[in-house]
Amino acid sequence: MPKPKKLSKTSAHYHIPLPETKCIGTTTMGERGQIVIPSEVRRGLHLKPGDKMVVFVNHGKMLSMLKAEALRNLIDTMSKEFRRVKILTNHKH
Repeated sequence: MPKPKKLSKTSAHYHIPLPETKCIGTTTMGERGQIVIPSEVRRGLHLKPGDKMVVFVNHGKMLSMLKAEALRNLIDTMSKEFRRVKILTNHKH
């Protein structure tokens, strides 16, 4: 994922490019609930056997998955940014 671009030196706002949504094809869930992620997606997202995935259900209708490592990195980045903003806002008072 590309690093977010800061809008200005004084702004705490970032531009985060959102990936386009793309239909790759279809897959069928097997009897044990397993699905096959198309090879194009696995290659494009650098997914390897054994990678942990976090599964989300959106509005009770859509299934989304995110590599656990990517979610961990996002949470770490957000935590650092929240601490930085808190430090900045505490110094202004």
